[in-house]
Amino acid sequence: MITLVAPINYEAADNQPVDMPSFINWNKYKTEILFNWANLAEPETLNFNLRAKLGLINKVIFFYGGNIGHAQDMGNLLRLAHSMSSQSNAHFILLGQGDEVELVKDTIDSERLDNISVMPSVSQDEYKAILKEVDVGLFSLAVSPAESLSLSLRAWLYG
Repeated sequence: MITLVAPINYEAADNQPVDMPSFINWNKYKTEILFNWANLAEPETLNFNLRAKLGLINKVIFFYGGNIGHAQDMGNLLRLAHSMSSQSNAHFILLGQGDEVELVKDTIDSERLDNISVMPSVSQDEYKAILKEVDVGLFSLAVSPAESLSLSLRAWLYG
């Protein structure tokens, strides 16, 4: 359906917004870079105390924050956590909301994965404070070409 409707929209628009310079010439239509509008300024001294709140002192925290949905292939992150379940010093945190939150929670329960915590969305300042506490930032994208361009805005904050 997208392949039928997209060209009509492209023809009607003055230009097509893209999020990276490498996409500037991705099709025959005029494109323009739409830069990330996240506030990259340092938050005020906010300490989230993630390790203490979740009892993760002396753990290596693998962190995913953003949409917990189909386009992010959450199964990929669950398989990674499962494969590392024998590493007692590793813990995964999935933070966000989306259409696969319940599926993720059900999988954690059914596979008895005790190395994953799921947290609801937080403010951008809290998110930045959490990033200062974690050890490894993760992101995952579905293999489908139609969904693979769906990179969470929060992933840009990892930089």
